[in-house]
Amino acid sequence: MVHTTPVPSQVASNTLMLLSGHGVGLYYQYMTSAARVRTFERTRSCVESRVKLECEKEHQEQLLLSVIPAYIAAEVVRYQQCKTLLTQ
Repeated sequence: MVHTTPVPSQVASNTLMLLSGHGVGLYYQYMTSAARVRTFERTRSCVESRVKLECEKEHQEQLLLSVIPAYIAAEVVRYQQCKTLLTQ
């Protein structure tokens, strides 16, 4: 078998194949990076809203305790918890 030098069209097709593979890799990397960023932002938003809700709940309890005696406030809180459990 005689070895010949590569034909220009063969070199061009190999180059096109390598560039296409590289392009697909870059596209995949971009898409996974974008998905990771979206997931992080959604998770951060969820945690922020949970912390905000917890702060509001503590503030509400403090307001309740400042208006009525502690034993009545405990009854109100317990009633609200039971009511919430029954509606779920």
